Amino acid sequence: MSWFPTKAERAANAESKILGGLKVKYETKMVECGTALDGSKLTMNTVIFSPGPPVSSDSEESKNKPIPVVVAHGYGAGLGMFFRNFDSMASIPGVQLFAVDWMGMGRSSRVPFPKSTSKKADQIKKTSEKKKKKNC
Repeated sequence: MSWFPTKAERAANAESKILGGLKVKYETKMVECGTALDGSKLTMNTVIFSPGPPVSSDSEESKNKPIPVVVAHGYGAGLGMFFRNFDSMASIPGVQLFAVDWMGMGRSSRVPFPKSTSKKADQIKKTSEKKKKKNC
């Protein structure tokens, strides 16, 4: 698999245009997820949406802690694929929505992937586990 390189600024502008029409508030973060073999830092593009309205509940704990929901695209895509769903999903009561670009996709770092499909899956799994450990 190969990619057509684009400048980070151009990719950020494209993403901003895609997400610009959303009604729900969000922030974009480049979350550090380790180091590549060449020593460069690996980042995963993450969009964090404001939590939906709280759930009406007798429990104070459930009112204050939204349930995290992660939207993850398929291989070769990007988080922009779901832009038409973000407003409604992020507005679900008691939910906080996160959308990610997997390594090598969207605005996340480009890393050399192994040729073997199972090794690619292992590398993606390891990256997502590192991200989970960082509480991102």
